[in-house]
Order: sequence, then C-alpha cells, then structure tokens
Amino acid sequence: MNIVEIPLPLLRNELSAVSFLSCIAEDELEALAQFSQLCAFDEGEVLIAEGTINADLYILMSGSLDVIKQGKWNKQVHVATLRDHASVGESALLEDELSTATVRAAEDTVVLILSRSQFKKYINAYPKAGLVMMTYIVFSLLQKLRSANEELADERSMEFAQEYLTAMVDMFQETEQDESSGSNDETR
Repeated sequence: MNIVEIPLPLLRNELSAVSFLSCIAEDELEALAQFSQLCAFDEGEVLIAEGTINADLYILMSGSLDVIKQGKWNKQVHVATLRDHASVGESALLEDELSTATVRAAEDTVVLILSRSQFKKYINAYPKAGLVMMTYIVFSLLQKLRSANEELADERSMEFAQEYLTAMVDMFQETEQDESSGSNDETR
C-alpha cells in the first residue's frame, strides 16, 4: 500500500463522482478528503483479510477489487468483483466484528480509506454529510443482506429433499443387488 498525494480540489472532484457522495456539499467533500487517506494497492495486495477486525471504509476510486470467501474444505470462493466507486467495510465503521471475506486488489487499484475514528470526527463536524453517509451505509448493508438471502434461498431450493436422496440411493442399491444375484443365477 502506498499513500497517494493529489491536490485537494482534484480529490474533491473525484469524490463528487461517487454516487452516494454526489449530494454532499463541496466544502464537506473537501473536508472528507482531509479526514481520509488516498492509497494505491498493487494487484493481488490484500486490503481486508477474512477473519480479521477491520475498522476502515474503503471507497474504490479506480481499478477493481475481488471479494473472496473461505468456503467448505478451505476452498476460496470468488464472491464478487467490485468496480466503479463501490465501497467495502461499511459495517466496520459501526462495530468491531471479524471480516466475513477477503478483499484483494484485482488490478492496480486506488481507494479512499476512512477509518472509524476519522468517520466519527467527520460526522460530528458535518452532521448533514454524516446523515447522507449513514443512510448510504444502511441501504448498502440492506442490499447485501437481500442479495445474500436470495442466494441462500436459491441454493437451498436446489438441495434434494432427504426422502428423494434416500429413494435414489435405494434404487441404485437394488440395481446392484439384482445384478449380483443375476450373475449368481448364471453360474449355477
């Protein structure tokens, strides 16, 4: 990770292109830039490691991020690729919880990082902008919850009912028994 230095007016303009920040006043965006840190990550570099405590919000300014979850049998499952001013770590601004996934730079990437302590200072100094950001965080987390619920429902609807699985196993066991008893008939 390398800190990126760009002129404040340029960073403010970049932040105004982020959809959920676009309705924040220019002076409040400039203040947000001062409360935050712009950082570059090389391809493959980890921003958030699954199972660790993260206290930062990351807003993707350029590049892309892969979200990876440890699945069954320690298999890494690619959950999503984030682009175009996406954000990760929203819940980290609210509580100390273990990260539920790893976030890694899919290519050379620049993100704006806002720590929990700086976020608290910012929303206290700029409550209107803070309300905009908190509203975004709530809606973002709700969207992620809905998406996870839909995927879970789809996955569970594809599972075999135990009775069908048992019937299928019994059917193949009967076939194997029939074949072995048939071969005994031929040897007699």
